[in-house]
Amino acid sequence: KVPETFKVPQVDTSVTSLKVQLCFVLDYTGSMKTQIAQAKDSVSKIIEAMQKMKIASLPNAAIDVEMAAVAYFDWDTETRKLGRPVVSVFGGREVKEEHSDTLTAEKFCQLGGTWTKDTAALQKWINQGLGHGGKVPEELTGALLAAANLEWNADEKLMVVITDAPCHGKD
Repeated sequence: KVPETFKVPQVDTSVTSLKVQLCFVLDYTGSMKTQIAQAKDSVSKIIEAMQKMKIASLPNAAIDVEMAAVAYFDWDTETRKLGRPVVSVFGGREVKEEHSDTLTAEKFCQLGGTWTKDTAALQKWINQGLGHGGKVPEELTGALLAAANLEWNADEKLMVVITDAPCHGKD
């Protein structure tokens, strides 16, 4: 008997729209200046390419793309002096408090956020100032928790992480 996980599902070729959610998780430490500029410039190109994409098994389906973004920095005093948060979510809240035993993972799971089809609004948000950076590791874990707790409800869900350093908790 073939296990259920090995069965190829039937594809409904009459589908006319495929909802896709794409979340960018961006390292906003000082060393990422070039990559953040590239990400901002690439958002509209990525969306246009996705909307033009044709899926062989769904020949009648148009791609309907929504985007979100999560920015993360680190716990260093220089970033705090710049007024930058540790984690910030597009259309949501941010964590600005210092790292301590009272700061739990749940705090990062409650930042909210919104999905948008407005590439200009997302690009404007991506254009926020960088933190200080240069220290390894960085607060990627909090950003991934925030992104994972967005209201994901699309047919297809994608997350793109752009970083140059590992997360806290890695030896």
